[in-house]
Amino acid sequence: MSEQKIKLMKDYMDVIYDNCVALREYIASLEKRIATLEAKLEPEPMTRPIPGTRKRTFTKAGIERIIEGLHSRPIRPPSDEDLRY
Repeated sequence: MSEQKIKLMKDYMDVIYDNCVALREYIASLEKRIATLEAKLEPEPMTRPIPGTRKRTFTKAGIERIIEGLHSRPIRPPSDEDLRY
């Protein structure tokens, strides 16, 4: 083979390698997006059983969801000033 053909083949292989790396990064970002969407579809339960009894108690997510329903808007995280008192 001539040197020109060998150089051309190496260039093609470099392009293919770069495309494979880009695809791997894209697949990783898609997996992260899928995980966040699945978490939205299957949120944390509102209640959980109390061990040893037949009663249930609210989880943190359940309490926040009830309060958001009362306020009709998401709860903002507490600021440093709020936590100072």
